[in-house]
Amino acid sequence: MDILELSMQTEEEFERRRQALFSGQKAIGCIESESSQLLGGIIEDLLIDYPHVNFQLYSGTSDDIQDKLDKGILDFGILLTPVNVDWYQSHFLPVKERWGVLVGSHSHLAKFPRVTVTDMENIPVIFPNRKEIKDFLIPWARGHQDNMVVIGSSNLAFNAIPLVEHEIGALVCIEGAVKNRINAEVTFVPMEPSLYSEMILVWKESRYLSLVAQEFLKRIKVYYPAELF
Repeated sequence: MDILELSMQTEEEFERRRQALFSGQKAIGCIESESSQLLGGIIEDLLIDYPHVNFQLYSGTSDDIQDKLDKGILDFGILLTPVNVDWYQSHFLPVKERWGVLVGSHSHLAKFPRVTVTDMENIPVIFPNRKEIKDFLIPWARGHQDNMVVIGSSNLAFNAIPLVEHEIGALVCIEGAVKNRINAEVTFVPMEPSLYSEMILVWKESRYLSLVAQEFLKRIKVYYPAELF
């Protein structure tokens, strides 16, 4: 066996061992938002380099995702602010989600370029059920919330869209949660004044990160540089 052949065999063995190390399943929790668009390119590139890696994506509310992070079910989570991340390592993503109202296409609000809190008076409304989000929306309501007809709440926008389609109520939500579900029956109208939430990647401070998880995190920081807290 010549030196060149030995060198090639050594490289092949090294690559086999490297691929073996970069294998296994990684679980990521995502809120209803544009977060899946953020992850798409990174996961695609990672799978090209390490085809033995398997990703499991979980959709849920920030509360659901945090619960699964705490139980060790998820490796990473993408949450929507406002949210308490004191118990996590975190990395803010350079994307903001715009708040607005999803209304039926026959509603007079569907023709508005933006909707104010006074426009919502006497309109049946479905609110998010997270307390942090409700508190976050208070400045937009500017004391007029008592004039809204709140008919219910929803933890996921997907569950409430049929109610909007049937003109039962208007849904307060972020644009990314409904962007891919807009149809002839519903219209998203941004809030006035404008209101935005940020997205943040989090992971448990005490959790051991595998080589795959470390590589995923490294690529996130390269793709989406932001201040690390």
